[in-house]
Amino acid sequence: MILGNKNPDQLTEADLQSLIDDGVSEGREVDYKLALHGNTDKDKKEFLADVSSFANTDGGYLIFGVKCKKENDSSIPESIEGVEVANIDDEKQRLNSTAQSGIEPILHGLQIEAIPLTNGKHVIAVRIPRSWIPPHMVKYKGTQRFYSRHYSGKFPMDVTEIKRVVLQSDLLIDRIRKFRIERIELIESGRTPYPLASGPKCIVHIIPFLSLDQTRHFELRPYQPPHLGLSLIGDTGWNWNINFDGEYFGSGNRSDTAQRGYVQFFRNGIIESTICLHKVSDDSFAWSYYEGKIVRSISDYLSTLKKVGIEPPLGLIITIIGVQDLTINSFDNYDMEYKPIDRNELPLPELVINSWDIDIPNELRTRFDSIWNACNQLHSPNYDEAGNWAPHS
Repeated sequence: MILGNKNPDQLTEADLQSLIDDGVSEGREVDYKLALHGNTDKDKKEFLADVSSFANTDGGYLIFGVKCKKENDSSIPESIEGVEVANIDDEKQRLNSTAQSGIEPILHGLQIEAIPLTNGKHVIAVRIPRSWIPPHMVKYKGTQRFYSRHYSGKFPMDVTEIKRVVLQSDLLIDRIRKFRIERIELIESGRTPYPLASGPKCIVHIIPFLSLDQTRHFELRPYQPPHLGLSLIGDTGWNWNINFDGEYFGSGNRSDTAQRGYVQFFRNGIIESTICLHKVSDDSFAWSYYEGKIVRSISDYLSTLKKVGIEPPLGLIITIIGVQDLTINSFDNYDMEYKPIDRNELPLPELVINSWDIDIPNELRTRFDSIWNACNQLHSPNYDEAGNWAPHS
């Protein structure tokens, strides 16, 4: 793996020298440039083609300031020359702005760093992540092209290649939806890490796209308690156990007849959190209180995934089950009558998280509203009239 899968901010001149010592040629995972791209349209199109080609395959590094030589039709790094940059921050912003404005859909997770050299210059390393929603198109001043990479570098994709990549992207979303269906069926049938109380439940799934690679597994030992620190929705207590799927947390013992919920951390990085919703009466359940708890728990779960080295994108899915013929317990005296929900499951639309800097309440607003809509209410009471998050205590 190129550069030991290090992030650009971890790279040193010694890491770059190892590329020369090991004779790592240009290809699918790395591309070397002696000089930075300029501001001409031709230069920008070339930069956009390079970046998008990595995103449309397996990701990789674009490294500026390295001189190459030709050997048997391959470009081999020969020396680290570096580039002279007047203002590092301005240059990083220029490259990032070019990439964000000239590639569709927008590419998230681009990392750009300047690595200082002993000669006083810098190498600019751009790490392009593999995209899980390809293909990305170069769209700049009349150019609309798709690029990919193979062992000898980038190449323009033909119609057949584009269709293949689009199909793979669609299959990814289908796999996420299939996982949701399978897990909900298991929960409804009682096949859960802990026995759960009967009645309505809320299930939160956070699915890193990388976890859909079946070879992806995490070593659990470094994350024994209290290091992982997952907790139930609305509950600070937990009891840690291990199972075949990974590790799980609850508020009681496995032998208890019924528990409020659990959190399962799968070996591939998926998090499943289930909570039994409080039934206020035979025909109603509490919900408003849980919205704030869900927001806080999702924030905690994302922090945990970031801590163990998982990167976006991630799929966030919330599902409410066991609610047919029930209604939400009246929170405010709305003018509209509360009506019972007409189905057993409320599968909220999937949310794709492309960055750790996500406004969770804002992203969940319309999804929370839809739960209240199911009871004939206009919106969640945890948002003000302007749609701002204003949770009730």
